[in-house]
Amino acid sequence: MATTPSIKAPAGFVPAAALSFGAPGSAASFVTDANPLPVRGGPPGLSLIERLNREGDVTGSFQELEFSSFTEPAGAGTSIPVGFSSGLAVGRARYISHLLLSCTTPISGRVWIGGSQLAGVGTARPRDFGFTCGPDYQAIVPIGQFLRSSEKPLAAPGAYLKRWLDGSVSGTHYFTAGAVAWELADAINFEARKVILCIGDSLWNGTGPSDVTHCIPWLINDFYRRNGVDSRYILKAYSGSTTQGHEGYRRAGNYNFPQIDAIFYQLGTNDAANAVDTQDSMANVQAAVEWKQALYPGAKLVVLGPPPLADPAQEGALAALRAAQTSFFAALDDPHVLFFDQTDAFDRGVSGNYAGGDGVHPGDAGLDQIWQGGFNGFVGLRAWLDTNLPTI
Repeated sequence: MATTPSIKAPAGFVPAAALSFGAPGSAASFVTDANPLPVRGGPPGLSLIERLNREGDVTGSFQELEFSSFTEPAGAGTSIPVGFSSGLAVGRARYISHLLLSCTTPISGRVWIGGSQLAGVGTARPRDFGFTCGPDYQAIVPIGQFLRSSEKPLAAPGAYLKRWLDGSVSGTHYFTAGAVAWELADAINFEARKVILCIGDSLWNGTGPSDVTHCIPWLINDFYRRNGVDSRYILKAYSGSTTQGHEGYRRAGNYNFPQIDAIFYQLGTNDAANAVDTQDSMANVQAAVEWKQALYPGAKLVVLGPPPLADPAQEGALAALRAAQTSFFAALDDPHVLFFDQTDAFDRGVSGNYAGGDGVHPGDAGLDQIWQGGFNGFVGLRAWLDTNLPTI
């Protein structure tokens, strides 16, 4: 008998089994907006190149080395540059897409990249490969590799000139190098279910800590991962930046990401150094708060009043900004927006609390007190997070 098709009313309920998930024998997790089904199909919507351009910053620089003598290189060879004028900042990862190598006389060379220097991992295998280039042909070497500060890699890839290929070479010749690369946060687990955005200046851009165990953005992310949160962080920290500079980036849409679950914002040190009026700094802080409330209403925002400065005049200006922030956030009374004051994080009169005693950038000693607390009753960021924002 033929079946007559018919249109039925949609179901008025969802079976309870569809509202929770979990491994067999484990406690079930209920599906909510904050706790969606863990679909593992890769990060949605962003290819690697899109992610690098949105979350990272392009890096690399032109370098040149002049030769006027042509003795046969010995041992590993004659050291030559590979397109980076600075090492990898603490808290950062570097993605190297390509190296671009050329010389005005034919040469053969060698490039060495990677190899973890972490204690106890044994002998990690680096990439070690050869190249040739000359006046008529550039070596364009595809790399496609991340270097991470948490693995303590070499400051930059190493390269060596192994042999002059023209036996009669003379005069003056030039080796040149460049790179196609990006720098981003040292958190490349792009499939993580929670995303933390860290906005800061040089204090969060690697100036001060000796390694990631003293790097505040890395420690914040590590705190949540230790608490069972599958998280990673995006780092938008620029040396010399002010609240105004970041406000310009924000208005341009540079901080709009598909997902943000928490934002940590620490700015004001350079406002104080440049005598920016407190009212102007606060207008930028308020704009960042309003942006978060509009675009990411469920995300948590933690604004950190910057740590103390040694210079009395600059610390006075920074103290005025912290006081204005304290008043603003108390009046705001938004449970998703929190303020953490670092005025008394450590003794600003002790030069050893600053990197190189510069009075601006907390070094390991100052950073440890910021994170762990202990000075003059200061609770420390880790304990404060445990009490105020233990999960995201």
